Amino acid sequence: MSQNNLSSDERWLAALSHAAVLFPTLGLFAPLIVWVTRREKSDFLRFQSLQALTYQVILLLVWVVLGVLLGLLFTAISLTTAIVALYLQSQTPFIILSISEFVFFAFLLVLMGLGVVLGIIAAIACLNGSHFRYPLLGGWLEKLLHRSSKKEEVQHD
Repeated sequence: MSQNNLSSDERWLAALSHAAVLFPTLGLFAPLIVWVTRREKSDFLRFQSLQALTYQVILLLVWVVLGVLLGLLFTAISLTTAIVALYLQSQTPFIILSISEFVFFAFLLVLMGLGVVLGIIAAIACLNGSHFRYPLLGGWLEKLLHRSSKKEEVQHD
């Protein structure tokens, strides 16, 4: 659904909010600033910046949890490999461990890239004036914002 009545500022700020995914952790400031400064002026920016902020926080949390879990997993595998290598008096388990670590890290980088690509797709959609929704997250946030705006209307009456 295209929104032709959006100003170029609104489209650029929404795109910036989503494109900030390119800068993990520091990128959280762009959608936060847009949301704080423009949420009252534009429903489009209110939704897009909050959605971008939420998406980036979720990505960050996923990476922290995956990092901790993989760190624990690699520690356990490394200790097991060292014990097996000492028992067999061979370097082969270490070679297998090195290859498996490379494959795991490559897989993580691909997953991270997919998260960034989705943010870039959102930025491009916003530049075109489209109403972008992240899968699962977008619909939930839209309902949440719709409910909160109804509550505000009731309180003002």
